[in-house]
Amino acid sequence: MRAGYACIWVDDVPGAAAFYERAFGLRRRTLREGGPLGPYAELAAGALTLAIADRREAGALVPTGFGPDAAGQPSGAFQLTFITPDVGRAYTAALHAGATAHTPPTAGPQGQTIAHIRDPHGVVLAIVTPGGP
Repeated sequence: MRAGYACIWVDDVPGAAAFYERAFGLRRRTLREGGPLGPYAELAAGALTLAIADRREAGALVPTGFGPDAAGQPSGAFQLTFITPDVGRAYTAALHAGATAHTPPTAGPQGQTIAHIRDPHGVVLAIVTPGGP
């Protein structure tokens, strides 16, 4: 495989897309404002496409249900990881764009610098330097 696709489900798709553009410089490929399953966006993140969809879509596609991420609530067992040579700069930019601080940049167990934040919709994000095993 040479590319990947991740999808997060939120209540405010245009707002979430704008956050990822401001915080990490992702480039918007698609923004659909409506439709039967609600708004939908795709952003380019290197070889990964980050999709952002309305929670109604998750309800229609996940037959067993799901526990949505939400600001102020315990997070799901999921995180998105952004790799950058300057974790401190990316961490500060994300906070200015509306993220909530969780763990400031620190030395990780494999010699990387790592920070954790939550986006405005409660999704856990890791910001790390390249490297590791």
